[in-house]
Amino acid sequence: MEVPLLPYLIGLVGLLILSGFFSGSETALCALTRVQVEKIRLKRGNASAIVNFVDNPRRLFITVLLGNNLVNVTFAIILFQLVEKKVLPQAAEAIQFVVATALSVILMLIFGEMTPKTYAIKHAESFSRITAPLLWVFSVFISPLRVLLRKIIDKLIPIFGGHPPPEEEFTTTDLQEFFKTYHEETLPPDEREIVSNILQLRDIEAKEIMVPRTEVVAVPTSNTIQDTLAQAKESGFSRIPVYREQIDKICGIFYVKDLSQWCRAEVNSLTIDEFLEKRDEIKDVPSDAPLIREPFLVLETRKIGVLLLQLQREQTKMAILRDEYGGISGIVTTEDIVEQVVGDIADEHDKDDAAPKYIKHSDEPLVIETTGRISIRELNQQFGLKIQEDDADTIGGYALGLFGRIPSVGESHVDENGIEFEITTTEGNLITGLLIRVPTPEEPNNGNMVGTAVPLKLLLLSIFLIGAGSVTHTAILIGSFVLAVLICLVLSAFYSGSETALVSVNKIRMNQLVETNDAKAKIIHRLIESPDRMLALTLVGTNLANVLISLFGDQLTGKILPSLTDELQAAITVTYITVLLLIFGEILPKTIFRVKADVLALRFAYPLRLSEYILAPLIYFVQTVTKVLVKLIDRGATSPTLDAQREELRLIATMGEQSGNLGTEQRRMIHRLLNFQNRTVRQVMVPLVDIVAIEKTTTCEDFLKIAADSGYSRIPVYNERIYDIVGIVNLLDVIYAENRPEMVEPFIRPDIHVVPESKNINALLKEIQNTQHTMVFAVDEYSGIVGLVTVEDLIEEIVGEFADERDDPDSIHLIAPDILECEGRTEIEILEEHYGLSIPQGDYYTTIAGYILDRTGTIPETGTELELDDAVITILDADTRAIKKIRIRRRLGRFNT
Repeated sequence: MEVPLLPYLIGLVGLLILSGFFSGSETALCALTRVQVEKIRLKRGNASAIVNFVDNPRRLFITVLLGNNLVNVTFAIILFQLVEKKVLPQAAEAIQFVVATALSVILMLIFGEMTPKTYAIKHAESFSRITAPLLWVFSVFISPLRVLLRKIIDKLIPIFGGHPPPEEEFTTTDLQEFFKTYHEETLPPDEREIVSNILQLRDIEAKEIMVPRTEVVAVPTSNTIQDTLAQAKESGFSRIPVYREQIDKICGIFYVKDLSQWCRAEVNSLTIDEFLEKRDEIKDVPSDAPLIREPFLVLETRKIGVLLLQLQREQTKMAILRDEYGGISGIVTTEDIVEQVVGDIADEHDKDDAAPKYIKHSDEPLVIETTGRISIRELNQQFGLKIQEDDADTIGGYALGLFGRIPSVGESHVDENGIEFEITTTEGNLITGLLIRVPTPEEPNNGNMVGTAVPLKLLLLSIFLIGAGSVTHTAILIGSFVLAVLICLVLSAFYSGSETALVSVNKIRMNQLVETNDAKAKIIHRLIESPDRMLALTLVGTNLANVLISLFGDQLTGKILPSLTDELQAAITVTYITVLLLIFGEILPKTIFRVKADVLALRFAYPLRLSEYILAPLIYFVQTVTKVLVKLIDRGATSPTLDAQREELRLIATMGEQSGNLGTEQRRMIHRLLNFQNRTVRQVMVPLVDIVAIEKTTTCEDFLKIAADSGYSRIPVYNERIYDIVGIVNLLDVIYAENRPEMVEPFIRPDIHVVPESKNINALLKEIQNTQHTMVFAVDEYSGIVGLVTVEDLIEEIVGEFADERDDPDSIHLIAPDILECEGRTEIEILEEHYGLSIPQGDYYTTIAGYILDRTGTIPETGTELELDDAVITILDADTRAIKKIRIRRRLGRFNT
């Protein structure tokens, strides 16, 4: 009975849709990043079909590939029958074969493979959400067959070395590479650099950033207070180490700002030794201003991330570093560590005549002029060098090791990497200046690709023998068909496995290899950076091989079983070709290539490049048509929002913490930084009503008292009314003055910096970071001053609060087992981690006051109560500008402190 044309067409269209469903689902689920999977896992739990497939990749491959191969083989055979019986019934068999092959490859490539796969790889998460549930239903439906195939695969995979590796955790390097290569519109270069600096806090030792003992400004206890003050003024430092006899015996830190409370005691003429003896006898001086404070000593090998936390806990901003022999090796301040994160910070007393750490003279070849003190880590990071960090911390120390002696100016030495180090300046036994010349890397040999064409040559030979079938013996013809089927099976396995490897390859590691100028990695990197090109190459190869194997298999069945009907021959062909392709052309290679994605992608880089050349015309045609179709489909698709992408970055940081490669404080800093871009001056400023300010007519004596009581070193000055700010007085200016006038007016710095309260704090930090404006005033739309913000306030939005020697040690007070009181600026994470509270976190706030503002949309009145799941929040103190203090009471039980 002759089948009409319409059922053929309906069947073929349906098969194309099913092919797109299966192939797109496979690509989307393989292309999901660990971050996307973890995000889905957090939101929907382990019951999600996506999570189940990702956690059980063998089930995914068997399900997808069984469906896809069954569909594709059926499509090729039905299309061949359509061409043979309806389109070209009178044509020669060879012409029918070529036409059917061309139509099958082109239609299946464009509509069944390339278009859905290209769309799926661009929108992996959204595509997976739609198709994974349906795919799961199909996997349940074919359970008996899936179990059988799984047993076969379990026997075969160990033979081919496909044992799955242990699950990989994020390393610090992986995290750095992930943030380094993330979308620039989501993570701008300046934020990217800060994240990179945060990630290194656990790796950098204090001695790498310290001021070495030879450059430390310190005084002996035999110095008078007045001499020490003069030295502090000259150096620009407000904290001066004090030692007895020699610098290895540091006994205290001279804190200049405490002098504001010792003015009436007339201690300036006393030596530090005399002062320490009489200090407890002097009356009317508060205990929180001892002038000489206890030193905080740590080992020089302490990691700066840990040291920053210790400085916060100790409420000090200077650490004295000891070497392994107990001697003093240098000092590190909170500012030094903070500058490692956010960059240099200038203030009014900084010296601006310091020489730069390095000067880049040229790019190719790279030539750098640098000081000997710069750390090797910093040079490696800035210029991508590979200088060993094991034997020295500074580049001067590294060069000293190369020479094996104290070199003379002008001498040069080349290390094992071919980098030349020329000495430009020395001081005594120190190398203080170098010229570094880095050789231009040579392009490595791409290797010989000729041998990779062997399977293609054998395929051409078998096709020639098949074409000559009319003049050859039947046995030879059958043998040629068998050879053609086997060769196509090998090619199918190669291309399908390569596709899986390219989709699953570790992009972070591949980027690292590219930076080392690895030729194979460059080939792979170029393909994975162009998904449509990569898919065009692998899918053209796979589909061409699969269509040919289907048609060769159909012809082989006809030659072996000529007495059977066409329908029965087609059924037999579909069965055995599907099984062959499924096991040896799809599941086995895809499983092995997925397990060893990095290794096999690199191993087959050259064959893939050769395939690009051979299949270039077909690839170009398919790629062009696919781009048009995907563009049409993609027109209504929505891209991830900026907030969604930054949420993904937060999750990456959390995963890094869970894997143990990121500290809790590092993760908090990254989270704060990702919130930083959304915050304005109004959200972080000190409101006008809370500003500690003085009138222009204030006396110096009153000013010193106000500064001492408030703990601030910079006080705004107004003329008659607080709204009329005329300048700032710095406490150090008044203390350093030798002939101090009665009034504060001569010390007023009139150069104030004003910004709108709506200004983004990220932009503000960049604007003032390299100026000497450490205090900025915010104005509203009517140009009236409404508050102020300092550089310290902005930096604390990233690194967290760093306590000063005179700060209140605790902003959270447990007044009962089930009741605590805290300031509005207390961070939610601290309340969660230290007190077991469950408070929702959001994109635009990190503090408890921010949460309340986000929830209520306004500043609640004092006494207002808000309910949480397990607690009640009461506003204790608030005004029109800010929530200052709150109380939290647990409903049941006590706080988990």
